[in-house]
Amino acid sequence: MKRSLVAVGPVLVALAMLAGACGPPNGAVTPQPGSSPAATPPATQQILQFDNLTVEQAAELIGLPVPVPEYLPLGYAIKSVRIKNGTEPPGPYWDIEMTIAGAAASQPMTLSIAGFSLGMKLPPGVETVMIGASRAWVRRAADGTSLTWTDKRGRQDSLQAGPDIQFDELVKIAESVTSPPTRAVEVKEPGEMVGFGATQPTLLVERGMSQDMVVHLQNNSTKNVDVSFSLDSGISEVPEGITVSISKESFTLAPAQQMEVTVKVSVSADAPSPTFDRPSASSILSTNPMVMPPPASGGLTEQPTYSLSFQVISSYPAADLTIRETEGFFHQLRIDPPPALPPGMVSLEDARTAANFPVSMLLPAYLPEGTNPPPLGYGISEQEPHVITAFYSSFRVELSPEPGVKEPPPGFAGQRDTIRKRAVVIGSDRIDWWADDIHRTVISDSLQMSELRLIAESMMLIGVYSGSWIGMK
Repeated sequence: MKRSLVAVGPVLVALAMLAGACGPPNGAVTPQPGSSPAATPPATQQILQFDNLTVEQAAELIGLPVPVPEYLPLGYAIKSVRIKNGTEPPGPYWDIEMTIAGAAASQPMTLSIAGFSLGMKLPPGVETVMIGASRAWVRRAADGTSLTWTDKRGRQDSLQAGPDIQFDELVKIAESVTSPPTRAVEVKEPGEMVGFGATQPTLLVERGMSQDMVVHLQNNSTKNVDVSFSLDSGISEVPEGITVSISKESFTLAPAQQMEVTVKVSVSADAPSPTFDRPSASSILSTNPMVMPPPASGGLTEQPTYSLSFQVISSYPAADLTIRETEGFFHQLRIDPPPALPPGMVSLEDARTAANFPVSMLLPAYLPEGTNPPPLGYGISEQEPHVITAFYSSFRVELSPEPGVKEPPPGFAGQRDTIRKRAVVIGSDRIDWWADDIHRTVISDSLQMSELRLIAESMMLIGVYSGSWIGMK
């Protein structure tokens, strides 16, 4: 096999040999002795590349299983593998190129695998085919056909074959390509990992109590992996009276080894309650489309919470490198029990179940001074489709399904005006508007109209915690 170190900028190529490699099976290229790579200036990004490997040699170098097609037509076999790591500093994502040759084929097939991909946007009108749960881009040319798709672990795969391979056969090969783990250590924490803007898993530990969380780790690598597990103090909110202890903070996982780490959260009897970090109206209602409403502690439909952020750092040898992986996960910590619902009101979960629209996303991102989240409770009308009312301490919001109504109906009492280019009707104690088949109303007999306008405007945003769920029209 051949190892090359390429400096991007000034071109520097040095060939070297990986010592101690096992003898290749039939058909593989036998590695030849070589010298160590020449030094490269520290400021230059390095691309570490190995050529003419077997699948087994590639997996041993990377430290992780290599994706391979489990099905190949009769007479075809994997002839060589190239791996490349161009991240700086070196990360766990390796690009792989596999040459698959047939005894009677006019040209070999090529399977290219990008270790990391942000996804693929298909141009309109292109030919596609399903590869498992992923839609692949089909590109046909006189010299063959290629399929490009994203696998379930985020790699971008591309399979190219000459005219010897029929299309159905090419699809069958693509469907058989395995999708092994991309990271050495897999972390499974309590609760489900969530995306940007979604509610994070919440742990309830009341005062004077403690609770354990069990985190499962598994080594997917072929190497011993050194692991450190810690609370990220730069992000976590842990005031006096709350302690977080971790049963194992530093350890080594052997290949395929699993381990459980227990995180104990203890809350003293006098621990302070979290407070609502009230963002300013100007920060929420910015007209800059790149500015998102700042996330409140726990969101605006939940009690304020503390944030616990954990960091798992893994390191292991791969080729001539030490690969370092960092994975984080988050939990919200609630220490106050949920407040009792006022008579006649229901919970947010009941309101969500009754509504045919996403209740939380339509509620305000701005709350006036003295009004804290969450709403006191919710109301559900008897008639269907159900009207949902969110009751706050100083105002209420009504969400009434009215399909097909896009602007204030003629004769609707009040003064016509616009907010965020939306037609609204302003009454003595309310603001009404219609959008996306929902009649929205903000009502208060105690707030100034200027505050009602800010509340209404915050409901018109497209943001993480507020705004229309399908956007402004």
